[in-house]
Amino acid sequence: GAKVFQRAYTARLATPALAAFDGRTLAATATGQIDYLNPEADPGEVAFAIRANTGQTLSVAMPCDCRVQTTGVLEGSTVFAGDPILRLSAPDAGIILTGTALPEEMLDLAAADRLSLRFADGRSVAASLAPDGLGQAAPGEPVPFRLIPAEPLPAELVGQLAQVTLFRPVPAILQPLAAVAQFSPPDTKADAP
Repeated sequence: GAKVFQRAYTARLATPALAAFDGRTLAATATGQIDYLNPEADPGEVAFAIRANTGQTLSVAMPCDCRVQTTGVLEGSTVFAGDPILRLSAPDAGIILTGTALPEEMLDLAAADRLSLRFADGRSVAASLAPDGLGQAAPGEPVPFRLIPAEPLPAELVGQLAQVTLFRPVPAILQPLAAVAQFSPPDTKADAP
């Protein structure tokens, strides 16, 4: 019964979420190649430049005196318009998790009763979808999301991936079964068709 319940009322997102300081993202303004990258730029200085496919070089200035986190893009990397290049946050910003959900997972994510995050070191943390947590995407494309952990996370988790498990709302009549299923080990093949 517990396995059936888990299969019906839990789901794991296909892709993990990434822990990062809460803030905003400087994204590529055009499709092309990163020609220059300076995450330590002062406000007003060029943070990165893109040699666009059109032949133009487009520069983006650092907008603030803030904490900067790279996203894995290096000089010479090819990027598409809208790809994240740098994450900017206030020095006292907390840690959130960001990721993308497949279109078929979006409704489950938005309607989840609760969310659980599991990091590679085995640490589990409850989370919730941020009020503005679901972004926009073209039809059929993965949808960006933001999760807020229920408790502050240590800075050592920044850059770490976490598996996201969704718990769908359980009807009142099935609440006793939910309590039993909660104490059973999760089915590692719950996502298999």
